[in-house]
Amino acid sequence: MNRFNPLVSAVIITYNSAKYVIETLDSIKAQTYQNLELIVSDDCSTDETTTLVKEWLEKNGNRFVRACLIESPENTGIAPNCNRGYKAAQGEWIKALAGDDLLLPDCIQMNVEFVAQYPEAEIVFSKIVAFSNDNTSIDTYWCQYGAFCLTKKQFLYKLLSYNFIPAATCFIKKSVWQELGGFDENIPLMEDWILWIKAVLANKKMACLNGQTVKYRIHQSAISNGNKVSPKFIESSRLASEYSLQVQKRLNFLLWAKNKVRHNARFKGGIWRHLLRVSNLLNPMTYYLRYIDWLIKKQNNRFS
Repeated sequence: MNRFNPLVSAVIITYNSAKYVIETLDSIKAQTYQNLELIVSDDCSTDETTTLVKEWLEKNGNRFVRACLIESPENTGIAPNCNRGYKAAQGEWIKALAGDDLLLPDCIQMNVEFVAQYPEAEIVFSKIVAFSNDNTSIDTYWCQYGAFCLTKKQFLYKLLSYNFIPAATCFIKKSVWQELGGFDENIPLMEDWILWIKAVLANKKMACLNGQTVKYRIHQSAISNGNKVSPKFIESSRLASEYSLQVQKRLNFLLWAKNKVRHNARFKGGIWRHLLRVSNLLNPMTYYLRYIDWLIKKQNNRFS
């Protein structure tokens, strides 16, 4: 019998989430794992989110070891909101979730069993099930599962090029989050990418669980929706990319040169778009990254 039974903090991050938050909370309540605390951190919602959460907690709060709602007096962005929720967590492990996504019933149980089997793991990712408001499944490229068969250098180079890790599935030790300094509040809407980079540079063990654990909702109001991307998200993306480029410049000039041109083509346009085509042909790092993609595809086929 497995006696590993750590306290896990389910941290729900909300902002104007009234339409979906009850469904999210119900998915936490339905977890097969029992040793849970629930923290809802709200970023000064202007709709009925906090009212609905308070009513739900009154009816269901006794399901958890501890349950609370944190309310911010002002809207601060996702990164500060995450930090408030993580800071309040008392669990050894944290499972965070946006106020419009859902945990599959065995999500936390699967993660706990995984870290019991692999105690060296400090941050765990898994597969998502992307779905729309009408519950239609959507194919996504985010969870490129084979990335976890790469060497540390290959994984880091891929991560520095763009954020391919499904943040919604993250299961992280609170002590690791603290050691990494939490989420960078200067980049309020790209809170995850910078943390993953810091984790790899700090030699934190990142592992992948072979299973679906989270239902990730894609809808028109999402800040990163491809049809209408928030200006704040674009600015946060630019700042996160610049941080990544600083790391690349220290580690590998060819990687930095390739992604610097791609960065300028994205945010400045003009002649940089033409230079990108030339860079993609002449920079050897292009072909190394393609090799990494081939390794990922090969590993993905093993799990399909």
